[in-house]
Amino acid sequence: MSEGVYTTGLVDYWIHKFARKLATAFPKYQADFEMKWSAWRNAISTSSDSSTWSGVPQFQELLYLGPKIVPLVLAKMDGSDATAGVFLYNKIETDLAYRIEADDLDITAQVDKIRHKNFIRNRAVRNALLDWEDHCDMAGRFSSSTLAFTLCEDYFELVKFGVCIVPQLMLQYGKLRHDAHRRHPIFGHEALHEVIWGYPCEFEEIIIDTQCKDWVEWFENEDYIQAPHYKRKQDRPPRFPPLSDEEDSE
Repeated sequence: MSEGVYTTGLVDYWIHKFARKLATAFPKYQADFEMKWSAWRNAISTSSDSSTWSGVPQFQELLYLGPKIVPLVLAKMDGSDATAGVFLYNKIETDLAYRIEADDLDITAQVDKIRHKNFIRNRAVRNALLDWEDHCDMAGRFSSSTLAFTLCEDYFELVKFGVCIVPQLMLQYGKLRHDAHRRHPIFGHEALHEVIWGYPCEFEEIIIDTQCKDWVEWFENEDYIQAPHYKRKQDRPPRFPPLSDEEDSE
């Protein structure tokens, strides 16, 4: 994936714009994060030793939200919140290639590098999502079967990005749900389930609005580990590492 050359101003603008879109679409998601972020920042306000920052219970509350809050954390990396933002980001980012823990870089350089890498990744995710939507639009003219939408190259290209697609997919999933002119069912829950649990739902008959409501409820109000979880319909190995049984039982 080419990283390209983009100005810091452009990248920062996109980071904050995306966070605002999420906050507008999912206000409870934003409010829950802000409450837990403020509680953590207050708890560590008297300590400049970052090695102690993860030891307070307020930090665990943020960790439980998992990678779905990465866009909001990226937007927090400004001013006096920058160091705390980088610290939290490196704990919830699941892809090691996107973590930045470089003692030889000052905090501004770390923020710039993290945001730039995420900007590039999210542009690629956006393009993959648009390609899958085009496929769904065409496939929906001929079939309403789940497999017509998930057993295709465009779907595989999207879900290979892993859990980083969750915020963008939730935005698009919610928007398409209210599209009165859509010509096909919305199968965003299949991709969400696959990147989180390691396999798609593969329901042949589903209640679209019920599925969407479940995912929105999770995204806005629940911990990452509480994502909707359905039994596998087909016996095939997962394409992604699923959440462990131990995590699932928590």
